[in-house]
Amino acid sequence: MLNHTERVIDVLKLDIEGDEWSLLLSDDFLSTINDSVRQLAMEIHIGDTAESIDANYRLRQFEQQSPFVRFFSRENPWARNTLTGTSCYEMAWYNKKFLS
Repeated sequence: MLNHTERVIDVLKLDIEGDEWSLLLSDDFLSTINDSVRQLAMEIHIGDTAESIDANYRLRQFEQQSPFVRFFSRENPWARNTLTGTSCYEMAWYNKKFLS
Protein backbone atom coordinates (compact mmCIF):
# COMPACT_ATOMS: atom_id res chain seq x y z
CA MET A 1 0.00 0.00 0.00
CA LEU A 2 2.11 3.19 -0.74
CA ASN A 3 5.35 1.27 -0.04
CA HIS A 4 5.45 2.14 3.68
CA THR A 5 7.02 -1.19 4.56
CA GLU A 6 8.64 -1.60 7.94
CA ARG A 7 7.37 1.80 9.09
CA VAL A 8 4.83 2.63 11.73
CA ILE A 9 2.14 5.09 10.64
CA ASP A 10 0.85 7.22 13.51
CA VAL A 11 -2.55 8.10 12.00
CA LEU A 12 -4.16 6.69 8.86
CA LYS A 13 -7.24 8.68 7.82
CA LEU A 14 -9.50 7.31 5.12
CA ASP A 15 -12.47 8.91 3.38
CA ILE A 16 -13.31 6.69 0.41
CA GLU A 17 -17.01 7.42 -0.10
CA GLY A 18 -18.72 4.09 0.54
CA ASP A 19 -15.89 1.72 -0.33
CA GLU A 20 -14.86 1.50 3.31
CA TRP A 21 -16.90 -1.67 3.79
CA SER A 22 -14.94 -3.76 1.32
CA LEU A 23 -11.72 -2.40 2.80
CA LEU A 24 -12.63 -3.00 6.46
CA LEU A 25 -13.19 -6.69 5.86
CA SER A 26 -10.28 -7.23 3.49
CA ASP A 27 -7.73 -9.66 4.90
CA ASP A 28 -4.98 -7.84 3.00
CA PHE A 29 -5.92 -4.50 4.53
CA LEU A 30 -6.19 -5.89 8.06
CA SER A 31 -2.91 -7.78 7.87
CA THR A 32 -1.20 -4.63 6.59
CA ILE A 33 -2.50 -2.23 9.24
CA ASN A 34 -2.57 -4.55 12.28
CA ASP A 35 1.16 -4.18 12.94
CA SER A 36 1.87 -0.84 11.29
CA VAL A 37 -0.88 1.69 12.13
CA ARG A 38 -1.28 3.24 15.59
CA GLN A 39 -4.61 4.99 14.91
CA LEU A 40 -7.20 4.62 12.18
CA ALA A 41 -9.75 7.35 11.39
CA MET A 42 -12.47 6.81 8.84
CA GLU A 43 -15.74 8.20 7.57
CA ILE A 44 -18.36 5.44 7.58
CA HIS A 45 -21.50 5.63 5.41
CA ILE A 46 -24.60 4.00 6.89
CA GLY A 47 -28.09 4.12 5.43
CA ASP A 48 -31.56 3.85 6.95
CA THR A 49 -32.37 0.71 4.94
CA ALA A 50 -31.76 -3.01 5.29
CA GLU A 51 -28.19 -2.32 4.16
CA SER A 52 -27.67 -0.57 7.47
CA ILE A 53 -28.07 -3.86 9.34
CA ASP A 54 -25.36 -5.43 7.18
CA ALA A 55 -23.14 -2.37 7.62
CA ASN A 56 -23.42 -2.53 11.41
CA TYR A 57 -22.63 -6.25 11.31
CA ARG A 58 -19.52 -5.59 9.18
CA LEU A 59 -18.37 -2.88 11.56
CA ARG A 60 -18.72 -5.25 14.52
CA GLN A 61 -16.79 -7.92 12.59
CA PHE A 62 -13.95 -5.49 11.97
CA GLU A 63 -13.83 -4.51 15.63
CA GLN A 64 -13.81 -8.14 16.77
CA GLN A 65 -11.24 -9.38 14.25
CA SER A 66 -8.70 -6.61 14.61
CA PRO A 67 -6.59 -5.13 17.42
CA PHE A 68 -8.33 -1.76 16.93
CA VAL A 69 -10.50 -0.30 19.69
CA ARG A 70 -12.97 2.49 18.91
CA PHE A 71 -12.41 5.65 20.93
CA PHE A 72 -14.40 8.19 18.92
CA SER A 73 -17.67 8.12 17.00
CA ARG A 74 -20.07 10.86 15.96
CA GLU A 75 -22.52 11.52 13.17
CA ASN A 76 -21.37 14.10 10.66
CA PRO A 77 -24.32 16.55 10.75
CA TRP A 78 -23.44 18.00 7.34
CA ALA A 79 -23.50 14.63 5.57
CA ARG A 80 -27.09 13.47 6.23
CA ASN A 81 -28.91 12.89 2.95
CA THR A 82 -32.66 13.17 3.54
CA LEU A 83 -33.43 11.82 0.06
CA THR A 84 -31.52 8.55 0.41
CA GLY A 85 -31.57 8.26 4.20
CA THR A 86 -27.83 7.82 4.44
CA SER A 87 -25.63 9.22 7.16
CA CYS A 88 -21.92 9.52 7.64
CA TYR A 89 -20.15 8.82 10.88
CA GLU A 90 -16.67 9.95 11.77
CA MET A 91 -14.98 7.12 13.66
CA ALA A 92 -11.54 6.54 15.08
CA TRP A 93 -9.77 3.55 16.60
CA TYR A 94 -6.50 3.04 18.40
CA ASN A 95 -4.40 -0.08 17.93
CA LYS A 96 -4.03 -1.85 21.28
CA LYS A 97 -0.87 -3.56 20.02
CA PHE A 98 0.95 -0.25 20.46
CA LEU A 99 -0.05 0.28 24.09
CA SER A 100 2.82 -0.18 26.47
